Amino acid sequence: MITETAPIGLLLRGGQHHRIGGQHRRILHLPLTDKLVELLSCQVTGKQPNDFVFPSPKGKSIDDRMLQRRVLKPVLKKLGLADRDLYAARHSFGTRAVQQGMALTDVAYLMGHTTVETAMRNYVSVTKPAVALPSISDKSK
Repeated sequence: MITETAPIGLLLRGGQHHRIGGQHRRILHLPLTDKLVELLSCQVTGKQPNDFVFPSPKGKSIDDRMLQRRVLKPVLKKLGLADRDLYAARHSFGTRAVQQGMALTDVAYLMGHTTVETAMRNYVSVTKPAVALPSISDKSK
């Protein structure tokens, strides 16, 4: 779970987003695409480098529950979309990253997991039918 949102200076410096979060309170460095930086730039206009991108009304950090209530819900409403759960979006991101071939170690890191096994358990599905069996060679001949 994200317990703090990124300070603006960290978001815009070098295309990296730094977050502090999870049970282990580790700092993670998350790469942002140019498009994502562009989309978030309206959130940072006129703010100082150490300000948060999505602050509380008092300028402090917000937790994921408040991020959902104060940021995500109003955006979805304005777009005419049904309310969505932030946790479900997180799970969808992890699952789609694996499906699109992202290395499981990278998915585990981006999701803030301390082990690859946790990412595997949460985001790898075996519902897709196998395309082919592995080849078997008989080396005894």
